[in-house]
This record gives sequence, structure tokens and C-alpha cells, in this order.
Amino acid sequence: MSSDLVETPAPEAAPAGRGGVVRRLGLLAIAIVVLDIAAIILVPPLPGGGSQGQACSYPTCFITSTLELPPPHAVIDLDAAHPLASGS
Repeated sequence: MSSDLVETPAPEAAPAGRGGVVRRLGLLAIAIVVLDIAAIILVPPLPGGGSQGQACSYPTCFITSTLELPPPHAVIDLDAAHPLASGS
């Protein structure tokens, strides 16, 4: 018998494969859905030109009040024939 110590190789860390990425993407998708549901419950959409607490019909009102952006307003008017409101 030998009194020499035998060195065992250290186990190598398993490479981070696609499993970790897929799991993270799945958790992110679930978090987004939960956040969307919480937003609809806590801050319900308002009908266009409506007020807080007014009824909102499901498909039409939800689409027009949450998915469509408001129309842009002119910052600089290059047409002198149609002046902008001054706001003061």
C-alpha cells in the first residue's frame, strides 16, 4: 500500500442548458398574465369620454380604451391658416 493521497477530480458544473431559459420565459409569461389580470381588476378601463364607474361593454370598450393609443396632438403648426389653441 502506498501512503500517497489520490486526488479525485472535482465534479464539473452542469452547463446551463435550454431548460433554465425555458423555465425563466415560462415564469415571465405567467407573471405578465397575472399582472394584466390584476391591472384589469384594480384599474378597470373607462369608456372613451366617460367617467369613473361607468359601465364598459366588454369587447368594444376594452379594445378602444386599453389597446388603442389616443390620437396625437399637434405640437408645431406649420399651417398658418389653421392656428392652434394657445392654452392660456
